[in-house]
Amino acid sequence: MNKPTFKTKLVLVTPAKATEWLQNNTKNRRLRPRYVERLASDMTSGKYIATHQGVAFGTDGILVDGQHRLEAIVLSGTSQWLLVTTDLPPQALLVVDDGVKRSMADVVGIMDEISFTDLPRATSVATAIAGSGTASDGNGVKRTKAFQHEYMAKHQKAIQWALTHFPSKARGLGRSLVLAVVARAYYTQPKERLARFCEVLMTGTPNTAAEISLIKLRDYLMRSDTIKVGHKAATVTYRIVEAHLNAFLNNKVLVRNIQAANELFLLPGEKLVAAANVAP
Repeated sequence: MNKPTFKTKLVLVTPAKATEWLQNNTKNRRLRPRYVERLASDMTSGKYIATHQGVAFGTDGILVDGQHRLEAIVLSGTSQWLLVTTDLPPQALLVVDDGVKRSMADVVGIMDEISFTDLPRATSVATAIAGSGTASDGNGVKRTKAFQHEYMAKHQKAIQWALTHFPSKARGLGRSLVLAVVARAYYTQPKERLARFCEVLMTGTPNTAAEISLIKLRDYLMRSDTIKVGHKAATVTYRIVEAHLNAFLNNKVLVRNIQAANELFLLPGEKLVAAANVAP
């Protein structure tokens, strides 16, 4: 077996250096601008962490790996420590990025810092909490694992409380969108009332007029056509759940499924941002 001849060293890569290296990015896969934005956001906020995965150049000096990291350094205007490999042989491309991608649940499970009764669902709930029901920020950019992990750690008790009161997905009732609303309300609303809201949704056994109103929400969530993917569909469902929970907590009856105009249950330290173009 021949000893590899490539070399690797840790380098503080400045925006100027990243721009220079990107001039050699002439043979690479298609750039994913949204992924660049995700990385840049982490770099700007200090969440980006250097790992053994960095930047690599082939024996001909052409950039073969790390274009998204370099573009993110330029976009964020920050300098980042990266492992830089040179003289990578052409055949190395056969195995670069050919592994199994780690899910957020995989990462948290390995780090063993956070404990949940249902780790996969907890990761989805954390993401929905961060984006008020969606997996993206306000610009439609998908959250990074570092961002998800921050929310899982910061809101562990609230997420676990929601998981406990929705022990299963139960045909749409225990989706992350629903649990995210409950987890957010956990900080400011009476726990007994929140628990009853969950119970009525799960069992379909109302007693009061306000609880009977929740059956409209239950039927809506259990319809297969409401289980859709995409930013817009998730936002609509999330806002409908919020409106129903708010009405229930105030002993009001909703005659139809309407959407909350703004985020009704703010997290500690969170400021209200008005939502645009919300139709009932």
